[in-house]
Amino acid sequence: MMPSAWIDAMVAPPRRLPDRIDDAIEYVSAALGVPVYERWTPATLARRYPSMTAAKSAQPAVFNLLLDSLEAVQFWHAGTIVVMTSEQAPTSGQVLEQLLRTLTVRFRLTHPDATKRSADNHPIPKGDGHAVAITGSSHDERWLARTGRFFNADPSTNTLSSTNDATALRAFLVDRTGRSLHTRRAYVTELKRLIAWCQCADLGPLSGLTREHLIAFRDTLPHISAHATAHPLGAASCARAMAVVKSLYQYWAKTGYITVNPALELGSTKGERPTFEPKRFLPDSATEACDAWISAWLSAPPANAKRNRQATILGLYRYTGVRLAELAWEDGYPLLHTDRTGWTLEVKGKGQRVRRIPLPAQCVSCIMRYRESRGLPPAPSPIEDMPLIHTTRGHGLGRSGLYREVKLAFEEIAGQLPANDIAGRFALMAASTHWLRHSYVHHLVVSHQVPLPVAQALAGHSSVQTTAAYALTDQSQLRKFVSESFGDVPAS
Repeated sequence: MMPSAWIDAMVAPPRRLPDRIDDAIEYVSAALGVPVYERWTPATLARRYPSMTAAKSAQPAVFNLLLDSLEAVQFWHAGTIVVMTSEQAPTSGQVLEQLLRTLTVRFRLTHPDATKRSADNHPIPKGDGHAVAITGSSHDERWLARTGRFFNADPSTNTLSSTNDATALRAFLVDRTGRSLHTRRAYVTELKRLIAWCQCADLGPLSGLTREHLIAFRDTLPHISAHATAHPLGAASCARAMAVVKSLYQYWAKTGYITVNPALELGSTKGERPTFEPKRFLPDSATEACDAWISAWLSAPPANAKRNRQATILGLYRYTGVRLAELAWEDGYPLLHTDRTGWTLEVKGKGQRVRRIPLPAQCVSCIMRYRESRGLPPAPSPIEDMPLIHTTRGHGLGRSGLYREVKLAFEEIAGQLPANDIAGRFALMAASTHWLRHSYVHHLVVSHQVPLPVAQALAGHSSVQTTAAYALTDQSQLRKFVSESFGDVPAS
């Protein structure tokens, strides 16, 4: 094990790990915020903690093991802290090497022997939340598994440790899109568009494209269709495609995978996008029908578990305006908090930003009834750690399950609307959870004229301009202001 053969690619500039294993473990532990490898003895516990009671409280597993053993080893393995006796535990070098090879997004092996276990032979494993399918055929995979004129073959500066475009492209998607499946799908779509254009023009590989090639691709975009039956790409779609391409080459250049950035100063994609204008709202009749459907469920005798879950999911999206993924159980979110002022829903949104949303009484009633139907106390305890919405097996319900339940509720509500309310029926059949989000923000900004910074905080918008766009779309309010301003002017 040679720690100095590894580079920490997440710091600027990239930094080599110390030569000694103990020093490298200390560095990685500080960088990750977890104890990578530590030896414990009764004397160590006595020096670290003021009393044995405090030691037992802080390190229960270590304390119990030291009752029967002279030394215990605490180390990080597969996302958890493991404690073993010194005879059973692996060596510090083994633990460090396994951890570095697992965290390939951050730590890059630059030793010449790295190609034996490079990303080509060990692609990003499936099931870790980062598996990326870039192409749909083996031909495309072979096309990507190459390098071009700008590929950097020097392992000391190529911090990606990638030896072809396919693995470098996967690293880009993992690092730039994070856990957002929506963002990842959008990036993959634009990259597939670039790959298809290169294949049609007999160009490539990606690491060999020049500035002239990328300009030609940019000029061709307005004439490309999204798919066989679609219209050509609009200005916003072209700008988004070029933003992804520029981001790819910027990432490759900064990480040292390519020696030059052919997309540098290719032209700003900012300001080309039209102003955000939300249009997918539920009509008033459809919104009122959703409220009536939830109220009817609350006032009816106890329903079956499936109906309780479905109504609660609809109520949460209706009265909180959260995004689809923000109700899916992940990393301990979403959370419920209760105090003397009321109930609050805490979610983790885009960019891993956490926000708290006060819950209205109708939403609280939905949650309490759902919890009681599952045999839980109506109100959560401060130390509760369980999914807000469960599957039939007790696990947290995912995005697709949440989406499916809302769509089924919309279909049922649409069937209850009057036959002459065609607009409401069609809107509910086409609507998704995001329509409820738009309606929630519109309700705040337009119907109740909530201050924009407050509405922005509740909706989790990164820019107040996004929140303000909801006010701009409401012509009825503008008409009202104009009528009130000029209502006293006599007609000529």
